[in-house]
Amino acid sequence: NAAYREAYYSSKLEDRLFGIIDHLLDNDPFCDLVFTGHGFGGVLSIIASTRFSLIQQATRVSCHAFGTPKVGGWDLRHLVNSLSNLKMIRLENGVDPNVLQ
Repeated sequence: NAAYREAYYSSKLEDRLFGIIDHLLDNDPFCDLVFTGHGFGGVLSIIASTRFSLIQQATRVSCHAFGTPKVGGWDLRHLVNSLSNLKMIRLENGVDPNVLQ
């Protein structure tokens, strides 16, 4: 979805977030990293955790997304499934209006 990409990339969110995470990993390189969010925050956590897993393949990353609209298509699904350092959980409630978008 173009709106999700725009929100993620236009605000330099990734640069700021990954900079903070890199600093924390410098202090504790063997920690596990968890991204989480609900609704739109869940969408951002899916994008960020996937991209971070691609960049930092030695770091174990989890993403717990709640009540998010579906993000990406089969290509993203295959990419996420191919990343051995990423564990993705997306939970939805069928009546949640965020899921129906």
